[in-house]
Amino acid sequence: MLSHLSEPGDERTSAVVRRAGALEALKLAESPLMVPGLNDADSLLWQEQLAAKARDLRYEINTDPAGVLVPRDDDWPTSLNDLRARAPLAIWVAGDASLLSRPAYERYW
Repeated sequence: MLSHLSEPGDERTSAVVRRAGALEALKLAESPLMVPGLNDADSLLWQEQLAAKARDLRYEINTDPAGVLVPRDDDWPTSLNDLRARAPLAIWVAGDASLLSRPAYERYW
């Protein structure tokens, strides 16, 4: 869920996940407490952005089911690993996820 709430390369989210872990970051996103490692302004901005996206996500989940891939999944596109620290924590997919891990010339046949 956290990967859907933040954009790839979101430095605030990455910092919170590195410092507190993904589960705690998700809890902090919906908490009135300031986020450790972020100044007050960044903490409030981060929480407001994630809260708005969480509302949208709840609606999407109820209307359009999707799947999730994480780096350890067989269908994870390994080219995303080139992004290193800015790589997404997960990606949401609809349809045949195995297409993402195939060579480009096989995707259209």
